[in-house]
Amino acid sequence: MQVRNLLARIIRLYFGLDVVSDKDLQTKNEPVVFFANHSSHIDFVLVWACLPPDIRANLVPIAASDYWCKNAIRRFICAQFFHGVMIERNEVSRKNNPIREIAKVLEKGHCVLIFPEGGRKSHTVVQDFKSGIYHISKRMPNVEFIPIQIINANRSMPAGTVIPLPLVCSLNFHEPIKLEEKETRQQFLTRARMAIDEERAA
Repeated sequence: MQVRNLLARIIRLYFGLDVVSDKDLQTKNEPVVFFANHSSHIDFVLVWACLPPDIRANLVPIAASDYWCKNAIRRFICAQFFHGVMIERNEVSRKNNPIREIAKVLEKGHCVLIFPEGGRKSHTVVQDFKSGIYHISKRMPNVEFIPIQIINANRSMPAGTVIPLPLVCSLNFHEPIKLEEKETRQQFLTRARMAIDEERAA
């Protein structure tokens, strides 16, 4: 625990992380789904480092197995250090349904972090969300979804780089959302995407 807290502090200092929150995260003692835009491989690390220690210790990142299982080092970092759950996103079946796996994590009382765009994008425009976040909300209707707007991570670690640059990054935690009664899949996906659209930072 002390090692992780020290690492989180180093990350915050290295990136000069500026964190803005519309809600006091310290009061969060129930499972929630954090979701964010995804433009860099350091996105998860930035979110992880900015969370309060108790939530950070309870956070389970949802990671794509096709990336994080490519070698033993990646598997160790994801599964052992960050306690991530790796899911299949290319050949999904009933047996490896990622929604079922995420629901199990939430039912155990953990918080999860997902990137609903479905993969890392090389630009700042938030792409349409995959339907997974909607299906999670349908299965877990009482769980809150907290939008996180990550700014400048794509410049700190562009595609193809190995070591991130120490550029200032910002994280905006916005008010939680839930699936509303009679809200359609597309309505919910659009509302969730707009909650982290970088145009809000202008």
